[in-house]
Amino acid sequence: MKNYKSILIFVLALLTLPQLASTSRSFAASAPLSWSPVDQLSATVKNLYSVSCPTANNCVAVGNNSTIGGSIISTSNGGVDWTSNVLPVANMRLNSVLCTTASNCIAVGYSSAGTGMVITTANGGLSWNVSSLPSGATQLSSVSCPTSSYCVAVGNNSTPSGLAVVSSDGGSTWSSPTVMTGIDYPNSVVCNSATNCFAVGFNNGSSGAGIFMKSTDGGLSWSVGSIPSGIASLSSISCPTSNNCVAVGYYNTVGIAIYSSNEGSTWNTDSLPSGVESLRSVTCPSASLCVAVGVNSSNLGAALTSTDGGITWANESLPSSIAHLRSVSCPSSSTCIAAGYNSSSSAAIVTSVDGGANWAEETLMPGLNSGTSISCENVSDCVIVGQDSTNGAAAYFTTDGGYTWNSETVVPGWTKLASIYCSSNGFCVAVGFGLSNTGVIVSSTNGGASFTVDSVPSGVNSLYSVSCPTTSDCFAVGNNSSYGGVVLSSTNGGATWTTDVIPSGIGTLDSIYIQYIALAQATVWPQAT
Repeated sequence: MKNYKSILIFVLALLTLPQLASTSRSFAASAPLSWSPVDQLSATVKNLYSVSCPTANNCVAVGNNSTIGGSIISTSNGGVDWTSNVLPVANMRLNSVLCTTASNCIAVGYSSAGTGMVITTANGGLSWNVSSLPSGATQLSSVSCPTSSYCVAVGNNSTPSGLAVVSSDGGSTWSSPTVMTGIDYPNSVVCNSATNCFAVGFNNGSSGAGIFMKSTDGGLSWSVGSIPSGIASLSSISCPTSNNCVAVGYYNTVGIAIYSSNEGSTWNTDSLPSGVESLRSVTCPSASLCVAVGVNSSNLGAALTSTDGGITWANESLPSSIAHLRSVSCPSSSTCIAAGYNSSSSAAIVTSVDGGANWAEETLMPGLNSGTSISCENVSDCVIVGQDSTNGAAAYFTTDGGYTWNSETVVPGWTKLASIYCSSNGFCVAVGFGLSNTGVIVSSTNGGASFTVDSVPSGVNSLYSVSCPTTSDCFAVGNNSSYGGVVLSSTNGGATWTTDVIPSGIGTLDSIYIQYIALAQATVWPQAT
C-alpha cells in the first residue's frame, strides 16, 4: 500500500442499494441564494394550478407532476428562473397557494388517501411543513389570508358539501371544518378583512350552477348570495377593495365575468370579448386594473385585462405555445405572472411587465426529466446533470448564476448521470450508469459546455458519486454487477481510471467527498474501526 498523508476522505456506504439515492450529489461551491437544493429538481412539473406573488420578484406556483403527484416551484427573480421544491408528503396534490410575504406561504390540496392537506413554508418555498388539520375535509381548493396570522381555506367533504376551516396562527393549526350549506364545490375564497370573506364555486348537477357565498365572521358561518342566472361555475374571485369584487367562470363553452360594487349584495354580468371559452383565475391588483386567464375556443390560453374594475374587458395576446392558463397573480399594477401548461403538455409560466397587456413565456429548463446533481465552481458558473425526457443523460450549464441555462448532449442512449463535481478553470467530472449495467464517466474542461466520454474499468455496474480534490486527482464510488462496493481513482483528470482495493463485504458505495490530497493517492482503502 502506498503511503499517503494530508488526506481527508469521507465515504458513506449503503449495503445492497442498486438504485440511485436522492442524496447523491456534490457541491463544489455555494450556489446563488435564489437556488434550492438539487434534489428539488427531481419532479417533472406537468401542470400548474395556482401561483402567488407577494413581491415582483418572489413567486410560488403549485400543481402536479408527470406521475400525478404534487409539485411546487418557486422563483426569486420575477419568474426568470424557477426551481422545484421538495414536498413534505409523497403523492399529495396541491390546488392553491398563497404567499403573505416573500418568506411565508400556505398551499392546500389533498393526499392520495383522500384527505385534505395544508402545508406551510417560512423560507419562500425552500422547505415545507405539514399543518395540523382536523378530519372531515376530503380536499381543500383555495386559501386566503387577510392578515399574516388569520387564514381561511375552503374545500369539500365526501358528501360532497362545501366546508371552511380557519387558522389564527398563520396556517400551523386549523379549526374543525364548518359546513357551507348551499354549495357543493367551493373553488375560490378571498377575505378582504379578518371578518369579510367571499367564496365562489358550483353545485353538482347535470349542468351545474354557479354559487356565491359570503361570511361576515371570518369564515365561521356562510350565507348564499344572489348572482345572475346562466352561470355553470365560478372559478375565481378577487376583491381589491372592501366593496368591489370580480368573479370569473363559465357557462357551457362561454367565459363568464361578473362584478359587484356593494360587497357582493348584487352582481352585474360583464361584457367579454368573443372566443373566450372559460376563465379560471382573476386578480385585481388595484380597484381599476383586473387580469383574468383561462382558455379560448381554439383550445389556446386566454388572457384578459380590465381597466375599469371588471366592467369591460380586452383580449390580450399570449405566446402561441400556451394551451391553458389556470392561475394569475399580480403583485403590482405592472407585474403579473400566470401559470398553466403549454401545447407540449408541460408546465408553462408567462410573465407581463405592463399589467397584462403583453406576455412572454419563461423557460422551465425544458427537457430535464430528472436533475440529480449540481456543482458550481463559483457564484456564476454551475452545471446540473441528470436525465432528460428521452432517458438520455442531461447536462445544463449556466455562466450567469442560474439566470439562463444551456443544454448539452452528453451520452447518447439510455444513460443517467448521478453526480457531478466541478472545480476551478472549468474542470468538471460527472458519473452515472447506462442501460447495459455499465458505469459511465464524462469530463469537461469548459465548465460543462461540452463533455468527453472517459474509459471505465470493466466490472463497474453503476457510479453514484464523484469528488475531485484537484484537477488531476478524482475518486468515484458505486457498485459492481454483484452490487458490491466499487472505488475508482484517476490521477489525470478523469482521462483514465483504475479500480482501488476496498475491504471485502462492502455493499454499494453511495457518496464520496474528498476535501484535499497532498502527496499521493490511496490505491488501497482501510476499513474504519
